[in-house]
Amino acid sequence: MLASLELDSARIVSLDDPSAATISDDRYCEMSKGSFVPVQGASKARDEVVAAKELYTSKVDAYVSFNRAFLSAKAYGAYFASDRDLRPGLRIMNAGCGTGDDTLALVRALTSRGLGYQRIDAFDLTPAMLARFQESLNALRIANVHVREANVLNLESLPDEWTNYDLIVSAAMLEYVPRDAFVTALRSLRSRLEPGGRFLLFITRRNLITAVLIEKLWKANRYSAEELRSALAAAGFSRIRFRKFPLTYFWQNTWAHVVEAFPS
Repeated sequence: MLASLELDSARIVSLDDPSAATISDDRYCEMSKGSFVPVQGASKARDEVVAAKELYTSKVDAYVSFNRAFLSAKAYGAYFASDRDLRPGLRIMNAGCGTGDDTLALVRALTSRGLGYQRIDAFDLTPAMLARFQESLNALRIANVHVREANVLNLESLPDEWTNYDLIVSAAMLEYVPRDAFVTALRSLRSRLEPGGRFLLFITRRNLITAVLIEKLWKANRYSAEELRSALAAAGFSRIRFRKFPLTYFWQNTWAHVVEAFPS
């Protein structure tokens, strides 16, 4: 059975929909269960989410070409092929799957090592990205990968069974969360992990190269290692480890921090 694209608008809630945020009093707006930000910040978050969605809808072809030029899919594949913590029967979430480069690389790595997986659930904000991902899943006849439109700041819109993951992967997505909601997003993802589960984050470094190639071209935030340590700790993660792409794809380490973190 082919993977299915679940874009049920009746169950999708995003921050460009006014119903996605509930005003709980004069000062606070509920962004997701148990997480509150100031109303002014919520309005800013909605604006930035809408901008990111519009950017990746209009530039989906450019995004695909950009990643292809930098061999991103192969780099993810090399990383997962060398990941010693992969094991059989994992429940996996991909947070911000985009067109699926990292998810497909992970599936290939698991399959080639005879590990398999229980299920993979993947969400993204942009339907245009999800459509490309679905095309790849269908073409490759990959089963038991479920994709859905959702916003990381409102994961309560996801199906009830989308929880208790052994591994959550997020690659080049959390850069688009407003800085003042970054910890909220991380905390929301942590809540979806099993005790002992692992969070694997690929996120843009702060340096001169990414200032041009990422921040200017793709309107994304960038982070230092210390900023990430602080945010992950504030979100309830511990055992925070910085990793690297294999040397065969050394240039990927110029743009990305690769971070492993575990729930406290």
